[in-house]
Amino acid sequence: MNAIEAVIDQFLLTWKLMFDKRVPITAKLVPIAAVLYIFSPIDLIPDFLLGIGQLDDIGLLIAGIKTFEMMSPAEVVAEHREALRRRRADEAADVVDAPAWKEKQKNG
Repeated sequence: MNAIEAVIDQFLLTWKLMFDKRVPITAKLVPIAAVLYIFSPIDLIPDFLLGIGQLDDIGLLIAGIKTFEMMSPAEVVAEHREALRRRRADEAADVVDAPAWKEKQKNG
């Protein structure tokens, strides 16, 4: 799994946990607060400092997501991770091998 797939999987895991009724409301407030901080005009490091100003936003978002995951019930997190893993495996199995497909098409 490359870095982009890992980020997408983490986003999907967070999304699924946010809508899972088994995850406590208090845990769900953590990523919400992190997202609100990103859009807040109040920053620890001002955003006009290009590059550096966005680091605190990204760092807080990552910390919020990881904290949310730790506050969520472990069995629920494991269940959703397994579902994402199975989904990724199913997608990989659906990939068509072009040369084999063309060969089959030629042979009827």
